[in-house]
Formats: sequence, structure tokens, C-alpha cells
Amino acid sequence: MKYHITAIALFIVLLGNAYAESSIEKYKQNYAAQLIPLLKERMGTELEMETEADAHEHVSILANRMATCQIFAIEGYPQKYQDASIDPVVSGSDIRETTNDVNTMIKTDIKNGELSEQEFETMTEAAIEKYKVCLSYPE
Repeated sequence: MKYHITAIALFIVLLGNAYAESSIEKYKQNYAAQLIPLLKERMGTELEMETEADAHEHVSILANRMATCQIFAIEGYPQKYQDASIDPVVSGSDIRETTNDVNTMIKTDIKNGELSEQEFETMTEAAIEKYKVCLSYPE
């Protein structure tokens, strides 16, 4: 009986990890898909010297890298904020809207004393630094 419970517990953990990994991959896909048109718009003249296919590939690689770095950056956030940042994008929500919702949640938590200004600043600075470092690594 003890072995059955251990096997079931292990299965649940593995299933949870697989779900988390698939959610992360779905997040990255949705994040990058939303980011590609924005990057093309912002990089306009920089991309004009490339063929359409090359420009799309260049922007797609950058968007996917940014999505990966975003996940890496928020790993230090409390789980509540990670979930609020990831789950809506996994479901197809707009990344800007999701960011605004998380910012509102954080402001409310600070106002209610659940998060201090210092904790917020520390976690934000750490996330920004992790994001920058992640983007700076060669592919």
C-alpha cells in the first residue's frame, strides 16, 4: 500500500511538471506571437534591408528569446504574481492587458500591506537584471 501511494504521488508530481512545462511553452508561443507585430513595427527601417522571410525569422527569434527571458525574469516573483503573469497569456490574453492587471494587483497588495514598497522594488530590480542578463547571452 505504501508503494502505491508513493507511485501515485510521484505520478502526480510528474503530471504537474508536464503541465507546467506545457503551460510555459504555450506562454512563450502566445507571448512571441503577440510580440512579433510590435517588434516589426518598432524595428521598421532596420528590417527593410532584409527579405520579408528573413525579417520575419529575425523578429521571431528575438520575440521567442524575449519570451524565454521574461519567464526567467519573473521566477523570483511570488507564485501569485507569476501565475497572474503567465496564466492569462497561456489562455490567449493580451500581454499588455495582462501586465496592467498584474500591476494593478501589485498596487492593491501594496496598499493593503501584503507587499511592501521595498519588496516590490527589490523583486522588480532583480527581474529587470535577470531579463537583461538573459538577453545578453549569445544564442
